[in-house]
Amino acid sequence: MAFDAEHNLLLVACRTPGTVIALDASTGKELSSQPSAGGVDDLFYDPTLRRVYAISGAGEVDAYQVNDTKTLRALGILHTEAGAKTALFVPSQNLLYVAVPGAGQSFSEVRVYAPTNAGGK
Repeated sequence: MAFDAEHNLLLVACRTPGTVIALDASTGKELSSQPSAGGVDDLFYDPTLRRVYAISGAGEVDAYQVNDTKTLRALGILHTEAGAKTALFVPSQNLLYVAVPGAGQSFSEVRVYAPTNAGGK
C-alpha cells in the first residue's frame, strides 16, 4: 500500500490477479484500477511526479500516473529480472532501488533507477 496525500488516495496492489487500485481514503470507494504484473511485493508513491511504482516478482516495475481526476493511467513497464520484487523508493533522491536475487552463475545486485518526467504529469 501507498498513500497519496494530495489526492487523499490509498493505493493498493493486489497480487492475484495483478491489479493496482486507487481508493478514496475517506470513504473506501474504488476510484480507479489498472492491471499490473502478478505477485507485486512493493508499491510506492512518488509525490513529485505523481507516480505509482509497483514492483513484482515477475520481473517488472509497472508505472502509473495519478491524474487530477484521481484516476490511474498506465505509463509503461520497466523489465528487471524474475524474482526482483523487493525495492525502495527514496523521494529525496528521486531514486528507485530494486534488489535482484542471484541465480545460477549470476550474483545478486541492487539496480538503481531514476524516474524522469517523460510521460508528463
